[in-house]
Amino acid sequence: SEVQFGLNENPIWSLNVNIGAGDADFDLRKFKVKNFVFNGGAIDMKVIVGDLYEETNMVLRAGVSNIKVEIPEGSGCQIKSYTSLSNRDFDGFTKVKSGVYETANFKTAKNKIYINLNGGLSNFEVKKYD
Repeated sequence: SEVQFGLNENPIWSLNVNIGAGDADFDLRKFKVKNFVFNGGAIDMKVIVGDLYEETNMVLRAGVSNIKVEIPEGSGCQIKSYTSLSNRDFDGFTKVKSGVYETANFKTAKNKIYINLNGGLSNFEVKKYD
């Protein structure tokens, strides 16, 4: 099955997505996203967030999954990773302490993205785009 849906660009969005198994692509660059909560089992997911809202909170929970997140180059980002037996690729991030990673501009950036990763046996990738 395939589901496609559209969103109005004007409101501030809080999205709560639950998917057991499958593929998911979310391009949210045109939307003001305050919260994005994702719960998945065996999922291959890509989510791209924009910089139209000053503080975006993301919670990504997954089992055996491959999750890619793309964030704007100018946004500051902090990742808190609660994972076991998972691969992490946080290009452009510095480890601040155990399980916490930040971009160099996190403290000074106007827009901030907070990502909480929870999962086992998963691949998590977070990277910047122009």
